[in-house]
Amino acid sequence: YILHNVTVGDDFRTGMPSIGNNVFIGTGSTIAGDIQIGDNVAIGAMSYVKADVPSNTMVAGIPAKAIGEIDAEGISELTGYTVM
Repeated sequence: YILHNVTVGDDFRTGMPSIGNNVFIGTGSTIAGDIQIGDNVAIGAMSYVKADVPSNTMVAGIPAKAIGEIDAEGISELTGYTVM
């Protein structure tokens, strides 16, 4: 689930990010570099993600840091969609 004004790309040095399943990416966020975003991850609005994010984690900030845990049910509540 990618909201508007999100950038996902190469940081011109290391490569492209890999994004897992059931990930929520908030408005205006940037995900850059050869990093791994796990499954069931929520990225807060306007965050800059430059390091790996483990599965079932909520991150936010510049740079993004873990602020809590989340699961598939939590992502469903954020998006209004049920994960099958």
